[in-house]
Amino acid sequence: MPSKRSGSKKPLEGLLFTQTYAETDIESAAQGLLREIKSRAIKRKPLVVSCVGEMGAGKSTLIRACLKLLKADGDFKGSPTYALAHEYETLLGRVAHMDWYRIETSDELENMGMRDYLSGRYAVLFIEWSDRFPEWLKGCTILLVALAHQNNLRSLS
Repeated sequence: MPSKRSGSKKPLEGLLFTQTYAETDIESAAQGLLREIKSRAIKRKPLVVSCVGEMGAGKSTLIRACLKLLKADGDFKGSPTYALAHEYETLLGRVAHMDWYRIETSDELENMGMRDYLSGRYAVLFIEWSDRFPEWLKGCTILLVALAHQNNLRSLS
C-alpha cells in the first residue's frame, strides 16, 4: 500500500445507492439502505458501505439509524473520529463503523488493523470518508452512499 495520500489516485467506485428523505425521517432512509445492504452482504464479506459527504451531512446519523435497526449490541458509541473504529454484533453478524477523516497515511490504516477488517470476519464495514484511501478497498464489494443536505431534505446518492 502507498504510504502517503496522492492527489492523482483513482476515485472510489462501487454500486450507488440513491434516496432523498426528510431530515426527520432518517429511519426510513436507513430502512432503504438496509434493504440494499441485506441483498448484498451475504454474497461476499465484507460489504463496504462507503459514506461520503460534507462535514455535518449526516453520515454518522445514518449509520446510527442502521445499527439501531440491525439491533446492534450495546449503545451507539458515536462517530469513531478519534477511536477510528467501533465494532458491534448485529443481526447480520459483526459490523464495524470506521471514520477515516483523521487518517493521514496508508500506514495508519495498516497499523489500525485494516487488513483484519477486510479479511471476511466482518459482514459489513461502514466507513466514513473512505474516499480518502480508495486503494485499500480494491476488490471489495462497495456500496457508495454520498450524503448531501439542502434545507430540511437530505439525499443519499
